[in-house]
Amino acid sequence: MTGGGMEVIMEQRKKRRRWAFPLGLAIIALALVGTVTLVSLLSKQFNTWIDNPKEKQGYEKFLKNIIMNDPSPFDEVGRANMPQLIDICIWSLLDSERMPKPKEFPPSEDGGVLIPAFEVDAEFARLFGPDVKPLHGTVQGSSYEFVYDQNNRWYSIPVTGMQPIYTPEVVRIDKQGSSVTLTVNYISTDDYRLDDAGNRQTAEPSKTMLVTLYASGNSYIVGAVHAPENQKLPDEGTRAPELYSEAPPEAVASAATAAPPATAGTTAAQTTAR
Repeated sequence: MTGGGMEVIMEQRKKRRRWAFPLGLAIIALALVGTVTLVSLLSKQFNTWIDNPKEKQGYEKFLKNIIMNDPSPFDEVGRANMPQLIDICIWSLLDSERMPKPKEFPPSEDGGVLIPAFEVDAEFARLFGPDVKPLHGTVQGSSYEFVYDQNNRWYSIPVTGMQPIYTPEVVRIDKQGSSVTLTVNYISTDDYRLDDAGNRQTAEPSKTMLVTLYASGNSYIVGAVHAPENQKLPDEGTRAPELYSEAPPEAVASAATAAPPATAGTTAAQTTAR
Protein backbone atom coordinates (compact mmCIF):
# COMPACT_ATOMS: atom_id res chain seq x y z
CA MET A 1 0.00 0.00 0.00
CA THR A 2 1.32 3.39 -0.97
CA GLY A 3 2.05 6.11 1.54
CA GLY A 4 -0.93 8.14 0.27
CA GLY A 5 -3.26 5.21 0.88
CA MET A 6 -2.04 4.79 4.45
CA GLU A 7 -2.61 8.48 5.15
CA VAL A 8 -6.21 8.22 3.95
CA ILE A 9 -6.87 5.20 6.18
CA MET A 10 -5.31 6.88 9.21
CA GLU A 11 -7.40 10.01 8.64
CA GLN A 12 -10.58 7.94 8.45
CA ARG A 13 -9.71 6.20 11.73
CA LYS A 14 -9.11 9.56 13.43
CA LYS A 15 -12.54 10.77 12.30
CA ARG A 16 -14.17 7.65 13.69
CA ARG A 17 -12.34 8.14 17.00
CA ARG A 18 -13.54 11.74 17.23
CA TRP A 19 -17.18 10.52 17.04
CA ALA A 20 -16.68 7.50 19.30
CA PHE A 21 -16.24 9.40 22.57
CA PRO A 22 -19.29 11.72 22.37
CA LEU A 23 -21.38 8.86 21.01
CA GLY A 24 -20.38 6.71 23.97
CA LEU A 25 -21.27 9.50 26.38
CA ALA A 26 -24.67 9.89 24.74
CA ILE A 27 -25.37 6.17 25.03
CA ILE A 28 -24.34 6.18 28.71
CA ALA A 29 -26.51 9.27 29.38
CA LEU A 30 -29.54 7.66 27.77
CA ALA A 31 -28.97 4.50 29.77
CA LEU A 32 -28.80 6.51 32.99
CA VAL A 33 -32.00 8.39 32.14
CA GLY A 34 -33.76 5.13 31.44
CA THR A 35 -32.51 3.63 34.69
CA VAL A 36 -33.61 6.64 36.75
CA THR A 37 -37.04 6.61 35.08
CA LEU A 38 -37.42 2.90 35.67
CA VAL A 39 -36.37 3.20 39.32
CA SER A 40 -38.81 6.09 39.81
CA LEU A 41 -41.70 4.14 38.30
CA LEU A 42 -40.85 1.04 40.32
CA SER A 43 -40.59 3.16 43.48
CA LYS A 44 -44.07 4.57 42.93
CA GLN A 45 -45.49 1.13 42.30
CA PHE A 46 -43.60 -0.20 45.32
CA ASN A 47 -45.32 2.39 47.52
CA THR A 48 -48.65 1.16 46.17
CA TRP A 49 -48.02 -2.57 46.19
CA ILE A 50 -45.96 -2.99 49.33
CA ASP A 51 -47.68 -5.04 51.99
CA ASN A 52 -46.94 -3.12 55.16
CA PRO A 53 -49.14 -4.56 57.91
CA LYS A 54 -48.13 -1.96 60.52
CA GLU A 55 -48.90 0.94 58.19
CA LYS A 56 -52.26 -0.56 57.26
CA GLN A 57 -53.09 -1.14 60.91
CA GLY A 58 -52.25 2.48 61.68
CA TYR A 59 -54.66 3.69 59.00
CA GLU A 60 -57.33 1.23 60.16
CA LYS A 61 -57.05 2.57 63.71
CA PHE A 62 -57.40 6.13 62.41
CA LEU A 63 -60.46 5.17 60.31
CA LYS A 64 -62.18 3.08 62.99
CA ASN A 65 -64.60 5.74 64.25
CA ILE A 66 -64.84 7.49 60.88
CA ILE A 67 -66.44 4.61 58.99
CA MET A 68 -68.05 2.68 61.87
CA ASN A 69 -71.51 4.21 61.26
CA ASP A 70 -71.14 4.39 57.47
CA PRO A 71 -71.20 8.15 56.75
CA SER A 72 -72.60 9.27 53.42
CA PRO A 73 -69.98 9.87 50.69
CA PHE A 74 -68.59 13.37 50.26
CA ASP A 75 -65.98 14.94 48.00
CA GLU A 76 -65.11 17.75 50.44
CA VAL A 77 -65.80 18.36 54.11
CA GLY A 78 -67.92 21.43 53.45
CA ARG A 79 -70.38 19.29 51.47
CA ALA A 80 -70.56 16.44 54.01
CA ASN A 81 -73.50 15.62 56.26
CA MET A 82 -72.77 17.72 59.37
CA PRO A 83 -74.69 15.54 61.90
CA GLN A 84 -72.68 12.55 60.71
CA LEU A 85 -69.39 14.41 61.20
CA ILE A 86 -70.45 15.45 64.71
CA ASP A 87 -71.37 11.82 65.41
CA ILE A 88 -67.89 10.75 64.25
CA CYS A 89 -66.20 13.34 66.47
CA ILE A 90 -68.13 12.30 69.58
CA TRP A 91 -67.40 8.61 69.04
CA SER A 92 -63.75 9.44 68.43
CA LEU A 93 -63.61 11.32 71.75
CA LEU A 94 -65.34 8.49 73.58
CA ASP A 95 -62.77 6.07 72.19
CA SER A 96 -59.66 8.08 73.07
CA GLU A 97 -57.55 9.54 75.83
CA ARG A 98 -58.80 12.98 74.76
CA MET A 99 -62.13 12.23 76.42
CA PRO A 100 -62.72 14.82 79.19
CA LYS A 101 -62.19 13.42 82.67
CA PRO A 102 -65.42 12.95 84.70
CA LYS A 103 -64.10 15.24 87.44
CA GLU A 104 -63.73 18.10 84.95
CA PHE A 105 -67.41 18.10 83.97
CA PRO A 106 -70.45 17.06 85.98
CA PRO A 107 -72.43 13.95 84.93
CA SER A 108 -75.70 14.38 83.10
CA GLU A 109 -79.02 13.99 84.90
CA ASP A 110 -79.37 10.38 83.70
CA GLY A 111 -75.88 9.46 84.89
CA GLY A 112 -74.23 9.82 81.48
CA VAL A 113 -71.30 11.98 80.45
CA LEU A 114 -71.34 15.61 79.37
CA ILE A 115 -68.99 16.61 76.53
CA PRO A 116 -68.55 20.36 75.99
CA ALA A 117 -68.90 21.71 72.47
CA PHE A 118 -65.36 23.08 72.46
CA GLU A 119 -64.02 19.52 72.88
CA VAL A 120 -66.05 18.47 69.84
CA ASP A 121 -64.71 21.52 67.96
CA ALA A 122 -61.14 20.47 68.69
CA GLU A 123 -61.81 16.88 67.60
CA PHE A 124 -63.51 18.13 64.44
CA ALA A 125 -60.42 20.19 63.55
CA ARG A 126 -58.16 17.21 64.29
CA LEU A 127 -60.11 14.85 62.03
CA PHE A 128 -61.40 17.16 59.27
CA GLY A 129 -59.17 20.23 59.42
CA PRO A 130 -59.78 23.82 60.58
CA ASP A 131 -61.32 25.23 57.39
CA VAL A 132 -64.90 24.09 58.10
CA LYS A 133 -66.50 24.94 61.44
CA PRO A 134 -68.92 22.42 62.99
CA LEU A 135 -72.58 23.32 63.48
CA HIS A 136 -73.78 21.90 66.78
CA GLY A 137 -77.11 20.24 67.48
CA THR A 138 -78.63 17.02 68.80
CA VAL A 139 -77.49 13.96 66.85
CA GLN A 140 -80.09 11.23 66.47
CA GLY A 141 -79.00 7.70 65.71
CA SER A 142 -81.28 4.75 65.10
CA SER A 143 -80.97 3.57 68.70
CA TYR A 144 -79.26 6.40 70.58
CA GLU A 145 -79.23 10.16 70.83
CA PHE A 146 -76.53 12.70 71.68
CA VAL A 147 -78.60 15.57 73.07
CA TYR A 148 -77.11 19.04 72.63
CA ASP A 149 -77.80 21.73 75.24
CA GLN A 150 -77.56 25.09 73.48
CA ASN A 151 -77.56 27.09 76.70
CA ASN A 152 -74.66 25.23 78.31
CA ARG A 153 -73.06 24.21 74.98
CA TRP A 154 -72.50 20.57 75.80
CA TYR A 155 -73.63 17.12 74.65
CA SER A 156 -75.28 14.62 76.97
CA ILE A 157 -74.03 11.08 76.29
CA PRO A 158 -76.10 8.12 77.59
CA VAL A 159 -74.40 5.25 79.41
CA THR A 160 -75.06 2.24 77.19
CA GLY A 161 -73.28 0.41 74.41
CA MET A 162 -73.51 0.25 70.63
CA GLN A 163 -72.37 -2.20 68.00
CA PRO A 164 -70.65 -0.43 65.10
CA ILE A 165 -71.99 -1.17 61.64
CA TYR A 166 -68.58 -1.59 59.96
CA THR A 167 -64.92 -2.01 60.75
CA PRO A 168 -62.30 -0.88 58.20
CA GLU A 169 -59.89 -3.12 56.33
CA VAL A 170 -57.28 -1.17 54.34
CA VAL A 171 -56.34 -3.15 51.24
CA ARG A 172 -54.42 -0.55 49.22
CA ILE A 173 -52.41 2.59 49.94
CA ASP A 174 -51.80 5.11 47.15
CA LYS A 175 -49.52 8.02 48.06
CA GLN A 176 -49.19 11.12 45.92
CA GLY A 177 -47.43 14.15 47.30
CA SER A 178 -49.02 15.15 50.61
CA SER A 179 -52.18 13.09 50.09
CA VAL A 180 -53.01 9.43 50.57
CA THR A 181 -55.90 7.54 49.00
CA LEU A 182 -56.87 4.44 50.92
CA THR A 183 -58.91 1.62 49.43
CA VAL A 184 -60.99 0.43 52.36
CA ASN A 185 -63.15 -2.65 52.67
CA TYR A 186 -66.18 -2.13 54.89
CA ILE A 187 -66.51 -5.30 56.94
CA SER A 188 -69.86 -5.77 58.66
CA THR A 189 -69.41 -6.67 62.31
CA ASP A 190 -72.23 -9.21 61.90
CA ASP A 191 -70.44 -11.04 59.10
CA TYR A 192 -67.41 -12.44 60.92
CA ARG A 193 -67.30 -16.22 60.99
CA LEU A 194 -65.39 -18.79 63.04
CA ASP A 195 -63.60 -21.73 61.41
CA ASP A 196 -63.60 -25.27 62.80
CA ALA A 197 -60.71 -24.35 65.12
CA GLY A 198 -62.56 -21.37 66.52
CA ASN A 199 -60.43 -18.78 64.72
CA ARG A 200 -62.19 -15.68 63.42
CA GLN A 201 -62.30 -15.48 59.64
CA THR A 202 -62.60 -12.14 57.86
CA ALA A 203 -65.90 -11.84 56.05
CA GLU A 204 -66.40 -10.65 52.52
CA PRO A 205 -66.65 -6.84 52.49
CA SER A 206 -70.11 -5.31 52.27
CA LYS A 207 -68.60 -2.66 50.02
CA THR A 208 -65.34 -0.93 49.20
CA MET A 209 -64.78 2.82 49.48
CA LEU A 210 -61.96 5.25 48.81
CA VAL A 211 -60.89 7.56 51.64
CA THR A 212 -58.65 10.52 50.79
CA LEU A 213 -56.42 11.87 53.55
CA TYR A 214 -54.28 15.01 53.49
CA ALA A 215 -51.13 15.52 55.53
CA SER A 216 -51.60 17.77 58.54
CA GLY A 217 -48.59 18.10 60.82
CA ASN A 218 -47.61 14.63 61.98
CA SER A 219 -50.99 13.15 61.09
CA TYR A 220 -53.72 13.35 58.45
CA ILE A 221 -57.14 14.91 58.03
CA VAL A 222 -60.04 13.36 56.13
CA GLY A 223 -60.73 15.13 52.85
CA ALA A 224 -63.18 12.83 51.07
CA VAL A 225 -65.02 9.52 51.25
CA HIS A 226 -66.31 8.20 47.95
CA ALA A 227 -66.95 5.03 45.99
CA PRO A 228 -64.64 3.68 43.26
CA GLU A 229 -65.80 4.62 39.77
CA ASN A 230 -66.82 1.05 38.91
CA GLN A 231 -68.88 0.48 42.06
CA LYS A 232 -72.55 1.31 42.38
CA LEU A 233 -73.62 2.07 45.92
CA PRO A 234 -76.91 0.77 47.35
CA ASP A 235 -79.83 3.16 47.02
CA GLU A 236 -80.00 5.28 50.17
CA GLY A 237 -83.07 7.25 49.17
CA THR A 238 -85.46 5.22 51.29
CA ARG A 239 -83.96 6.30 54.59
CA ALA A 240 -85.83 9.05 56.40
CA PRO A 241 -83.75 12.13 57.21
CA GLU A 242 -82.62 12.39 60.79
CA LEU A 243 -82.07 16.08 61.50
CA TYR A 244 -80.88 17.91 64.56
CA SER A 245 -83.71 18.39 67.01
CA GLU A 246 -82.12 21.41 68.71
CA ALA A 247 -79.88 22.80 65.98
CA PRO A 248 -79.54 26.45 65.09
CA PRO A 249 -81.45 27.41 61.89
CA GLU A 250 -78.34 27.35 59.72
CA ALA A 251 -77.51 23.83 60.87
CA VAL A 252 -80.99 22.56 60.01
CA ALA A 253 -80.79 24.21 56.60
CA SER A 254 -77.44 22.54 56.00
CA ALA A 255 -78.63 19.11 57.12
CA ALA A 256 -82.05 19.15 55.44
CA THR A 257 -80.74 18.09 52.04
CA ALA A 258 -78.12 15.65 53.30
CA ALA A 259 -78.44 11.94 53.90
CA PRO A 260 -79.14 10.83 57.50
CA PRO A 261 -76.54 9.44 59.87
CA ALA A 262 -76.16 5.79 58.91
CA THR A 263 -76.14 4.48 62.43
CA ALA A 264 -77.43 1.19 63.69
CA GLY A 265 -76.69 -1.27 66.44
CA THR A 266 -78.05 -3.24 69.28
CA THR A 267 -77.82 -0.48 71.89
CA ALA A 268 -77.04 3.20 72.28
CA ALA A 269 -73.80 5.12 72.79
CA GLN A 270 -71.07 3.90 75.11
CA THR A 271 -69.18 6.35 77.31
CA THR A 272 -66.02 4.35 77.71
CA ALA A 273 -63.46 3.30 75.10
CA ARG A 274 -64.56 0.20 73.23
